Amino acid sequence: MSYTCGTGAWSGPLPGDPDTNAILTATPVFGGIDVTWTDAVTNPHAVAHTYLYRSVSSDFATAVRIAKVGGTHHYDKLETLIRYYYWIQIVSINGTVGEVIGPASAIPRLSIDETITALTGRIDNGVLAQSLKTEIDRISLIDGDLFQEIQD
Repeated sequence: MSYTCGTGAWSGPLPGDPDTNAILTATPVFGGIDVTWTDAVTNPHAVAHTYLYRSVSSDFATAVRIAKVGGTHHYDKLETLIRYYYWIQIVSINGTVGEVIGPASAIPRLSIDETITALTGRIDNGVLAQSLKTEIDRISLIDGDLFQEIQD
C-alpha cells in the first residue's frame, strides 16, 4: 500500500509525517516573484524539502518543477512580465510526497534598474514637475526684483 504525506488509512498523518495544510502565496517583487508557504502544523520537523512547480497556465498538468527548497521561501527571478502560477509538494523525511498545494499566482515587477530606466524623463513631464518649475521661476523673478531694489 502506498501513502502520501498527511494521509493514512485512518485519514490522518502517517506516524512522523508532516501535514499538508500549507498556505501558498506568490508576491510580486522587483525583478521576480517571492513564493512562500507556511510550515506544516503537524510534525514540521519531519519536512525534508519541498518541490516547487511553475507554469504560465493555471493547469498543474503544464507545470514544471523549478526547485527543491529546504525552507519555506523561494525568490523566482523573472524578466517577462506575465502571470506565473506556482504549486508545491511537501516531501517528508520518510520519503512520502504530499498532495499538490496551489496554485498561487503573481506577475513580477520590473527590476530596480529597469524601473529607473522606465521612469527616466517621465518625471519632468508630470504635473508636479511643471508646478515646481513654475514656483522656481517665480523665485527667480522675485530674486531679480530684490536685487534691483537693493541696487536702487
